[in-house]
Amino acid sequence: MTTSMCPRRAAPLLLALSALLAAGGACAQDWPDVPLPGDARGEWVSRHMVYNGVNMRTSRFASPLPLAEVEAFYREHWRGRMARDVVAGRTILGHARGDFYITVELRPRGTGTQGQIGISEALGDRRRAQPGAGFQRPSGTRVMEDIIHRDTPRQTRTLHMVNRHSPQQNQAFYQRALSGRGYVRTSNSPACSASQPACVAYYEKGRDRIVINASRNAGNTSVMVIQM
Repeated sequence: MTTSMCPRRAAPLLLALSALLAAGGACAQDWPDVPLPGDARGEWVSRHMVYNGVNMRTSRFASPLPLAEVEAFYREHWRGRMARDVVAGRTILGHARGDFYITVELRPRGTGTQGQIGISEALGDRRRAQPGAGFQRPSGTRVMEDIIHRDTPRQTRTLHMVNRHSPQQNQAFYQRALSGRGYVRTSNSPACSASQPACVAYYEKGRDRIVINASRNAGNTSVMVIQM
């Protein structure tokens, strides 16, 4: 049985990476359907997310079938037009369809199989949004991950960044930068000293919230930002 990624068919789904939806987050009618093997049970992870500038959707599933049978199911469904690799004990299947690329990640779970399926937009020559765009960063900062969840009411954004500044220096930077944008550091934000290996701060402006967590690790500082 084939289950559509669009909510007009209310069946739960596999884990999927997916492409940009129509403006306003409506379900694009050209999303490829991804079938569920046998009696698999699935659920959405995200109907629309943007990962490092690439539009995606994600879901996951559990199947009572052994991994070899689930793999055979997709090989038959895609008529052998699929790539296969094994990474860290997980079987990765890939299939291109039109403007989309489907990824199925499988791993054993008891006598059955845990599956993650992703559908992502194949951009081709089209430019993707620059990760970290629109969010201020200290000098020398690399953006590792920029994830925007467009299927949530607040369209939550999560940024993972790395630099060589201390946690206290990062927090001082964002104290200045966010204050300039009208954000107020809340009273439940702990003080951050120069010697601390990790610091967290909370900011708000009306209904908007930003959490910044900076932690030192192997000479670098990892900065996690949640904006909602």
